[in-house]
Amino acid sequence: MDSSPLVFTEDELAELALSTPYDATIDPNAVPWSPRGDNFHSSLPDWYMAPAIGLVNSRRRRVVVASIISSFVIINALGFCVTSGFLTLA
Repeated sequence: MDSSPLVFTEDELAELALSTPYDATIDPNAVPWSPRGDNFHSSLPDWYMAPAIGLVNSRRRRVVVASIISSFVIINALGFCVTSGFLTLA
């Protein structure tokens, strides 16, 4: 086992968690932990929600997505159901 001070056993983590007062305040200058080890400051950590990435949206892609969404809306508006993948009367 590595003798690095950053490596904790499960028992040590439990002891630290239980010894912390429930009304402890967080230092305003605290840096959020990141599994990547960088200093990217975000409201949500990467392991909870990955950052949004920009995609190149071509006209063809927009038409395909719009036609799929509109077909589902029209099918549901006509009273049909496609939840299970088969077109049935709702």
